[in-house]
Amino acid sequence: DLPTVERMAMLVTQRLSANGSSSIVPMQPEGTAAPLFIIHGAGGNVIRFYQLAMLVGTNHPIYGIQAQSLLAGQPALLRLEDQAAFYLAEIREIQPKGPYYFLGYSFGGTIALEIAHQLRALDEQVELLGMLDSRQRDCIVVAQRNDSVRARLDRRIARFLGNLSDLSLGEKIEYLREKLFTRT
Repeated sequence: DLPTVERMAMLVTQRLSANGSSSIVPMQPEGTAAPLFIIHGAGGNVIRFYQLAMLVGTNHPIYGIQAQSLLAGQPALLRLEDQAAFYLAEIREIQPKGPYYFLGYSFGGTIALEIAHQLRALDEQVELLGMLDSRQRDCIVVAQRNDSVRARLDRRIARFLGNLSDLSLGEKIEYLREKLFTRT
């Protein structure tokens, strides 16, 4: 079946994926130690972590957990607790008992934290809860609530200058033009 726009649209409409039975994607399944589970970010896919899995060189098998909504015939779970429970059930098919090792990317860090909470409620051990580019916005807001206007301005200027630092002159001009356009 040749790929066509119509065929792709049909696949998107039907929410089909190449992996139709599990959210677990074996990335580097060799090893005898407890597995490391890498949990997807907001995009839902774990393909970006294949190279990391190959470079780690560990005795821990490595599995990616892609979005449950990518599974054939599965409705998207919209509550964080439901997503975590779904992934935890699949994780426990591979590893019934702890200690557990998790690495969550972006939104996946929040899911990993919820999975860890659910495991702790079951008196299970979570040995590693790693988070890459993950944050809870409410925590940042609370931490910065008492900052002065000057501190907030200094932080914004530092971020702005950091964005400019590695750009060429032409790229800096384009960046500034784009910033002015989006701010106005």
